[in-house]
Order: sequence, then structure tokens, then C-alpha cells
Amino acid sequence: ITSFVENYEPTDEPLSPRTVVVPNPLVGQWFEQQLAQRLGSPDQLAASVAANLDVIFPSTFIGRVLYDDPGDYDTWSAEGLTGHLLATRSGAGELSVSQATARAKNLHDVLHLRPDDLATYLATDENARERSVLAALEAGGCEYPWQRLRDTEGKEYGAGGDVTIFGCNELASGALLPHVACALGACRRVDVY
Repeated sequence: ITSFVENYEPTDEPLSPRTVVVPNPLVGQWFEQQLAQRLGSPDQLAASVAANLDVIFPSTFIGRVLYDDPGDYDTWSAEGLTGHLLATRSGAGELSVSQATARAKNLHDVLHLRPDDLATYLATDENARERSVLAALEAGGCEYPWQRLRDTEGKEYGAGGDVTIFGCNELASGALLPHVACALGACRRVDVY
């Protein structure tokens, strides 16, 4: 927080918030409270207010950077993939919700954490349903996040101000977050703490 405050520069756009990416709600609340305390005057009994911040999670950040409609990133969440897998059922009892959820989580992890293994993962017979879902999504114009990142290299990533990534690590968010931050850094200031 001290380093953030030392490097904090007010924006020329008072209504344009600074985006702060945090790993979870508790870190977000702590960040705002600590920032308010450090921005306040030492002689005041009460802390200042941390305002004009857009505190978001890595998934929201990735969705905003990679997709024209950030909600399109939800397609690739474990929950979104569960719905697509369930839609492939041809009869009752063919695939339970818990089975679809487990399979969607596995597919999500391969798509987000091990994209180089995707072709091998989809090539197995037991993953024919997953192969079908991805083919249908791609036919509908949906690109999975790594594909979207590669297809938009050199692109100016939307309007907005500086971005701070605070307390996020690759273990929790996968390698996609640092790659997206790096791509965004080509056209905007991105600080990582």
C-alpha cells in the first residue's frame, strides 16, 4: 500500500476511476481501508476516503480486456461451461449436474491453466462431449481466452485509465492474468504489487 500511495498520481479525468484488480473481496476491502488511512492527514482523528477506484477481480479484468462485451468471458467460466455441457444431453439421466460440473471444471482448467494441452485433452474419446461444446461455441463466433489474447495482439484495449494489480498470483489466477496485463501494458500503465 505504501508503494502504491507513493506512486499514486491523480488522474486528469476526475470521473474515470483507477482500476485495481484484487484476488478476492477481503483483499479489496483491506486495500480500500489501508489506502484511506494512508491518504488521510496524520493529525486527523479520522481516516480519509479512498474514492474513484474500481476494485475488481481477475475474471472481470480479463473479461474487460479481452472481450468487447465482458460478459462473453462468462461463457468460459466453469459455470458457463457446465450449462453448455448440460445442453448436450439427449436424454434424462445421461449426464448429471454433478458430472457436468466436474467435467466443466476440468475443461475450464485446461482452457485457462494449460492451453497447450487443449488439443491432447480434446482428442481423447471420453472428452467427445467437451470437443462438441468447443466446436459449437467456436462455430458461434466465441473464442476462448487464450485464443482471444493471440487474436488481439497489438490491439488498443478499450478506454480507461491506469490499472493496478494487487495481491494476485499465478497460483490463484493462472498464467492468463499476467499475459493479459502484459498485453494491456503496451497501451496503458499497469502496475503490479
